[in-house]
Amino acid sequence: MLPSEFSISALRHEYGHFLDHQALGFPRCVEYFKNPELIIATERRQYLGEIGFARRIGDQGARRTLIENYLSERNRTIENYYQRPYGGAYNSNPFGGN
Repeated sequence: MLPSEFSISALRHEYGHFLDHQALGFPRCVEYFKNPELIIATERRQYLGEIGFARRIGDQGARRTLIENYLSERNRTIENYYQRPYGGAYNSNPFGGN
């Protein structure tokens, strides 16, 4: 069951994540947190698909929102899973927080 506010674009986005995960051989979730570039790469691929769809149907508002959402998600991933500035350690909690 999907929430009623889910769009076809969001469904395609999530299905794209499934296909990415399948192409990688269904790695355990922890592998994504060990390699945050996988998170960013798969999110980028799926958001580009959604942004392209919004462009094709002429929905400029959705395009702007999707770009903002992608940048926010990318920044959160970098902040939470990449090495901290000035030699800080990786975040040891893969679900956020410090």
